[in-house]
Amino acid sequence: MTNAHANGVVIIPPPILTGDNYSKWAVKMQCYLQAFDLWNFVEADTEPTPFTDDATHAKIRHFNAEKARKFKAKTCIHSAVSDVIFDKIICCNTPKRSGII
Repeated sequence: MTNAHANGVVIIPPPILTGDNYSKWAVKMQCYLQAFDLWNFVEADTEPTPFTDDATHAKIRHFNAEKARKFKAKTCIHSAVSDVIFDKIICCNTPKRSGII
């Protein structure tokens, strides 16, 4: 199922983990996150390198963009699990620490 917008962008919803479809879901979810260039944030489980007091505007923008991408990956995972599974990972502060991928 896809949702199309007037500007021609197609949004594909993430696969849903129900509890009994983990093997297929994990493969689909990895591809889903790779499609949005977010998979490395799940694998690395690291924080973006903080900028120094003398950082350029470009470095600050880059830091903020990397931080936002980490939250995008986390949001994709939250959107792709049932409420029962979400209750188990709600306190995880990084995508990898959710332990489901």
